[in-house]
Amino acid sequence: MKLIVQPNTKQYDAYQKAGAKGLLLGLRDFCNDFALTHTIDEIETVKKNFPDLEIFVSLDKMIYDSDLSLLKKHLLALDAMNITGILFYDFALLKLKQELQLKVDLVWNQTHMVTNYKTCEYYYHKGVKYAYLSSEITLDEMLEIKEKSQITCMALLYGYPVVAHSKRKLLHNYGTFLKQTIPNELTVTEPVSKQRYKIKENELGTTFFSEILLNGSKPYLEMLKHDFPYGILKEEGTDSSLFLEMVSSFVTMNETWKTKSDEEKQDWVVRMSQKMGSDHTGFFYQKTIYKVKKNEKS
Repeated sequence: MKLIVQPNTKQYDAYQKAGAKGLLLGLRDFCNDFALTHTIDEIETVKKNFPDLEIFVSLDKMIYDSDLSLLKKHLLALDAMNITGILFYDFALLKLKQELQLKVDLVWNQTHMVTNYKTCEYYYHKGVKYAYLSSEITLDEMLEIKEKSQITCMALLYGYPVVAHSKRKLLHNYGTFLKQTIPNELTVTEPVSKQRYKIKENELGTTFFSEILLNGSKPYLEMLKHDFPYGILKEEGTDSSLFLEMVSSFVTMNETWKTKSDEEKQDWVVRMSQKMGSDHTGFFYQKTIYKVKKNEKS
């Protein structure tokens, strides 16, 4: 498996030394969910300075007519850099790849929508090479997509998952309603489930993140057995030194898992959970089932 880092700092050499095979960089003004974003010139510099790393660039915002002129320039520039792939949310990117005759590969990244092999296979035949799978499907479903579609799969293994995004300035609007100054980052508790979420607002809108760290160390071992192509390690919200240790640990297991006993692998999972301070496996082993709550009066 190739391990790709979504960085929160610019210590690219440290990620490479830790064993990461690539970087996932957010393009400034065109991505919603990245604390650290990069200009076109900065991405080009990273590409030149780290030629052995695969560079993926995220453009995960909805595209408007007013974006098209600058977006086309950016796409042509990225194509000329010979990066590995562009993550997209809006299918305008697929159309523009055809229109501009771009060589760069595309990664379907629609958060909660990348959930089944039939749709992945459909977009593969439309020219999309990669799929960043939803964090709300199970490990078995991810492996099914990998086996039954020709698309190259990616999955989040470590980090705080995105729960939702709105282009509205929800925190700003809330502050206006209360006639108070509300910070651009806030932690809230959902009253029914009692789950806590971190909310961040920027010029592109408002993003909700889970406040529980996703620990994918256990499913990672099963993914290695099935030759799963890519794993994403997301730094935002974690201590940088701890994150580098996590990257190194995932890489070492990637290189040695065939020689380790089942007991050694289980011990590794336990140690990883202790270091992370989380044993939360998200939906890897739990199906996402939403039920409409009945009205008690009916």
